Amino acid sequence: MLVAGRIENFKEYSKFSSIKEFNNTIEMFLAEHKKDFRCSQCQDWNTPKSHQ
Repeated sequence: MLVAGRIENFKEYSKFSSIKEFNNTIEMFLAEHKKDFRCSQCQDWNTPKSHQ
């Protein structure tokens, strides 16, 4: 059972091996599907995600 917590605690559930792979996948997805979302839903997707 998953419980709320820091994102770093869920790394084992990710299919991505790196942040770069995740970002590339999101970019490819949005290139095809961005038109299906409202602009407000896409605003945060324009900046790469990184571990902080």
